[in-house]
Amino acid sequence: MRRIDLHCYPGTQEWIASQGPYVEALGKYWGKEWVGKSEADVVADVTAAGVEAVLVAFDIESVTGAPPCRNDYVAALRDRHPGTFIQAGGRSTRSRASRRSPRPPPRSASTACSASTSTRSWGTTPSTSRP
Repeated sequence: MRRIDLHCYPGTQEWIASQGPYVEALGKYWGKEWVGKSEADVVADVTAAGVEAVLVAFDIESVTGAPPCRNDYVAALRDRHPGTFIQAGGRSTRSRASRRSPRPPPRSASTACSASTSTRSWGTTPSTSRP
């Protein structure tokens, strides 16, 4: 049976930084200090959990000023580890007007956002399974 986490946070320093002012509160919510992991550690955690994952980008820059964890970042992570990460994408909180402004094309034509299920941290039960 193929197990796929459809809403997987990268967990790297880039991801943690994108949470801006919420890092401390999120750490309290999850019950542990929220610090970024190395890419190798993230890949090892996902592999150890026995899942394939869809990575999620995150952008609240227009709301908080935090640097985004961009689609091109998670797409590159997926491209470097295709056996672990099977898709990547995300969504921006930018206003509709700012989304209409010219942007560079994504690094990969296949960056798609996925389902709305979530996991608390690496190594948890995958959010979705399918044969």
